[in-house]
Amino acid sequence: MPDSENLKSGLDTEEEPVEEYVYKILVVGDLGCGKTSFIHRYVNHTFSNTYRATIGVDFALKTLRWDTKTSIRLQLWDISQDKNDSVI
Repeated sequence: MPDSENLKSGLDTEEEPVEEYVYKILVVGDLGCGKTSFIHRYVNHTFSNTYRATIGVDFALKTLRWDTKTSIRLQLWDISQDKNDSVI
């Protein structure tokens, strides 16, 4: 009989552990060039014509299943840039 911890997670006791990799991706560019649109389209499969300028930093997470034993997490950082700031 499976233990209660495995029932909660939905995992079978026979499954092998999944390797997880985390990549942090900084998306930088000129003000209004489409960084936020690109990230939302990739992560949420949506597009809007009415995005407002990002103030500071926005963050999105996309999890990909590479194969049956590998999971990849992409941390997408939307870095705003004031027209008076220089690029990192």
